[in-house]
Amino acid sequence: MATKFSIQILSIYYPKELCEDDPSLQKPSEDKLKEKIEKTRQVLEALVSFKVSAAISIQHAEKQALVLFNTFVIDHHNKNLLLISDAKQSADDRGLQSIQINENFAKLAKSLYTADLKAREAVDMRAKVEKQIANKQKEEKEEQLRELALHARTDRTGICLAGKLFICLLEINDYFFLSIR
Repeated sequence: MATKFSIQILSIYYPKELCEDDPSLQKPSEDKLKEKIEKTRQVLEALVSFKVSAAISIQHAEKQALVLFNTFVIDHHNKNLLLISDAKQSADDRGLQSIQINENFAKLAKSLYTADLKAREAVDMRAKVEKQIANKQKEEKEEQLRELALHARTDRTGICLAGKLFICLLEINDYFFLSIR
């Protein structure tokens, strides 16, 4: 049947010659038109004609089923795709089964916890080392700036440092005096 269907679908795309006498191009007869109208009217009446009944009281079990369905729909639309645990158990009767947890899950949790602690310690140590390096570089830069400032001062005043002795070169009336302190 499927092959015939696919052949029929493919036969639609083949070019064919049309004549004015072709029955597919002819207007339907009055009888066929009336039959189609009557069938359509009956279907529409069947859809619309049912009587609206009074509100029926809902039993407790039906309410629970509605709550279960609503929780699933809400969670599904939030894209969590998770059911509330009680609703999930009541949906597929898992409450009747005994739950078995593998002991390796505890080992896995403990190893993950210790790995997390080790990673945090490593991050803290790395941060401390980087801070110490930054402080050391800052101190070296300050020391270098101090030396540059001292060098600039000595160039202006003529005071030289030789070890712990101050050598002062004074110019008074075109005479140079050397004093060592």
